[in-house]
Amino acid sequence: MNSGSPMREDNLKEIFDLMLKKLKELEIENKFSQWIDDRRNKNFEMTKLKGDNFLFEVLCKSMFVSGFRSKVVGEKWPIIRRVFDNFDISKVSKYDENRINEILATPNIIRHSLKIKGVVENAKKITKIQKEYGSFGNYIESFKDTLLLAKALREFSYLGRETVWDYL
Repeated sequence: MNSGSPMREDNLKEIFDLMLKKLKELEIENKFSQWIDDRRNKNFEMTKLKGDNFLFEVLCKSMFVSGFRSKVVGEKWPIIRRVFDNFDISKVSKYDENRINEILATPNIIRHSLKIKGVVENAKKITKIQKEYGSFGNYIESFKDTLLLAKALREFSYLGRETVWDYL
């Protein structure tokens, strides 16, 4: 692995494979894997109970933090939440160009048109997913492999490799 190059998914897989190999050598792999799976399932189950709008908001926050200081986004987040109707997916998915322009004109918001349009596009995508899977949470849960989930989430607007991992 080249330490001068950015972290790539195949680099992460290599690291995890080496860790798993070492755990097997230590003969704790099965217990450790079970502990990780139990922990991941419990954490996601608790998060999933908060609903799709919460999952959507966290996704959007990951989008907005990209390229900005977390502190700046955190300070502006109450206004961002308000202009996006508390990230109500059914409302945001119906936004038109006029509503997007209103948001862009809002004082004290991050006026990044691609991110704002990405929020609307992602709400539309999640609406389609909800029709097929029953919920966005079910969609996320349907992936048994985290790398496949990460790849699928990169299909959302304004989510890159690092942003997806931040979300996950």
